[in-house]
Amino acid sequence: MTRLLVVNQYYAPDLASSGQLLAELCEALAASGMEVHVVASQPSYTEGAAPAAEFEVLNSVNVHRVSVGGSVGRERMRTRAAGYVKFMFNAWNKARALARKLKPDTVLTLSNPPSVGLIGAQVSRMINARYVYVLYDIHPDVIIATGFTRVPAPAVWAWHKMNHYILKRADTVIVPGQAMVDTLVQNKGVPRDRVEVIPNWGRPEIGVAPKSKALRREIGVDEGELMLLYAGNIGIQQQLDPILDAAGELKNDGVKFIFLGDGARREELTQRAERKRLSNVSFLGFQPEERF
Repeated sequence: MTRLLVVNQYYAPDLASSGQLLAELCEALAASGMEVHVVASQPSYTEGAAPAAEFEVLNSVNVHRVSVGGSVGRERMRTRAAGYVKFMFNAWNKARALARKLKPDTVLTLSNPPSVGLIGAQVSRMINARYVYVLYDIHPDVIIATGFTRVPAPAVWAWHKMNHYILKRADTVIVPGQAMVDTLVQNKGVPRDRVEVIPNWGRPEIGVAPKSKALRREIGVDEGELMLLYAGNIGIQQQLDPILDAAGELKNDGVKFIFLGDGARREELTQRAERKRLSNVSFLGFQPEERF
């Protein structure tokens, strides 16, 4: 039986989209007959996340969780950074032990946190396994381009060196779109034949929920008003300011803007909407998918 070892900070039931997608992928691979082991942190994407079992089998996937101490949530950069460090240390020890015991054929990591590829590169090399790197965000490029925070030049240099090592060690790099292929090939020196595009998928079995007047009233959408919904990460890369600008232009035109989710910029954008007295804007936390 083919064995796969996966390392990523977030995994279901954590609410991070990368963790949810990863769970769907791992469950599909397990259903195909592969033995799948995942090293992830205790649920930590949102403050107040309930702890999960240190080890459990979820839909035929073996999930091994490591502690990040009290570093839970992503709104404070210091908390997030502390969680990254704790996860890297504990996940390295767990992944190394599992690799020696299980001898997986393939090691797969995502890019949460951005340094987790180091674990995949080192562990796969240690046991002479294939390494697959699933890359969703190219850091520090994204942080610099968005101006989210200032990154000292020595840190940028070290970050690029780390990325170069991870990308060089990866047998296959999987990205969600062609633009990232172009960036990796043209700017990062990754051979084109080692990069594969696998777009994030949808789940058609969810279907479309019937319109609920009660739900619309609950979230402040009156009869006859148009509801525009943004659902997803409210982070530094989403460029949501133009939506608030549009809400300001349409605040007297019967259009309600609903932001569904959480992220590093939720508090900032909420405060901006309050300052501008945008009564047609509402920010909701994570919701059960069947509600929408």
